[in-house]
Amino acid sequence: LAQGGSAEATSIIPEIAGLPPDTERRRNRWVQALRKASPVAELPPLVLLCRARQVASESKGASRELLPQGPVDLARLQHCGLATAELLGLEGHNEQALTEAAASDEKLLSLLWELMLASAVDTSGKCKKGADEVLAWLGGDAPCSAKCKFVQLCAQEAADEGAQWWVASEDQDAGSQAGLPVAAGLTSLAHLRRVLQAAWPRRDAAEALGAEALLDWALDADAEKYADARGWGHATATVIEVCTDLGICSSARMSSARADWRSKIRIWAASAGKQGISEQSLCFAATLERLAASLVPEPKKDATYIASSPVDDGGPLIAEVSRTQDIQPSDPALLDDADGLGDGLDTSLVETLEKLLRWSQGGKGCNRGDALAAYAASAWTSAAAAAGGSGGQLSSRMVRLAMELLGSDSG
Repeated sequence: LAQGGSAEATSIIPEIAGLPPDTERRRNRWVQALRKASPVAELPPLVLLCRARQVASESKGASRELLPQGPVDLARLQHCGLATAELLGLEGHNEQALTEAAASDEKLLSLLWELMLASAVDTSGKCKKGADEVLAWLGGDAPCSAKCKFVQLCAQEAADEGAQWWVASEDQDAGSQAGLPVAAGLTSLAHLRRVLQAAWPRRDAAEALGAEALLDWALDADAEKYADARGWGHATATVIEVCTDLGICSSARMSSARADWRSKIRIWAASAGKQGISEQSLCFAATLERLAASLVPEPKKDATYIASSPVDDGGPLIAEVSRTQDIQPSDPALLDDADGLGDGLDTSLVETLEKLLRWSQGGKGCNRGDALAAYAASAWTSAAAAAGGSGGQLSSRMVRLAMELLGSDSG
């Protein structure tokens, strides 16, 4: 606009530079000024919105530009989301407008993510309508690399919640959510699920929008990198679960990831400071345990005991059975003779759970106990399947651990 040098451009610049106003009347004038400046600047209104917001971001020295950073005030989030939603609603043919604007300036994707977050706190319904337009754009047929980048952005931002940014409000009671699970306090998790559902309705659509690359990112998650983030475990687990439901993640790959993380959890639990153990790492590991178990193929019929002859109706007989086929466990990875007893049972898993129980009892609130309970429940099926019908040390320790979990104040 400044380069245009016209009197009209000079009069519009002060009106649109910076953040949207915090009152409805002034915000409407601000949005109209953006639309008026669009033909002067020869830029789509949504792109001009990005440029105006960048002015405010640069003036504050924000390192993440248009992305949420640090404590995010709910009122400010709502005002910014409303401005984007109102401008989007005035455009008409929104899918085409979004595609063209995103191609011109990818920073628009940050504002669309902001709009998704604002839809949860806006009571007018405008932000929700705007968010629905974004979801419709994601599910549209028009090929667009920006869609792929937007899905990746949403997953990354959901994983960064609690570290790079978090929702803050003056009316929020810090102790009011102390007894709630971590997922209940996450703002972005529900929006990430909606984005994935809209963008990935089918396997072919998911693969076209980079699902395999996002799956690699989720499976290779670095617990130390996200040590302060309260959302990374839930966010990455959500991506993996959706990919598994669509058939993108194979059984072999999931079993390998489960084995790697079981090893990590075992090492972390045995360390003096329990470094690496957190509610999010256990949430992530629990998802791998559950999904790996669900992808294990059913045992073949010819691997079961089969009577060599039918039972005579005249009376009960002891029928001989064929033992030419040995029954093999559905998941060979469970036979990890870690205790040296030679029975092929993975007692090290129970030892890990016992150490994690001590860790959970050392925390405040219920978050550690909830995370342990979720991980233990997911790993329990695998341990029980490995134990089979045999008794002994493993079974008795599993029962003892279960009783202590039920009686723990932290769980």
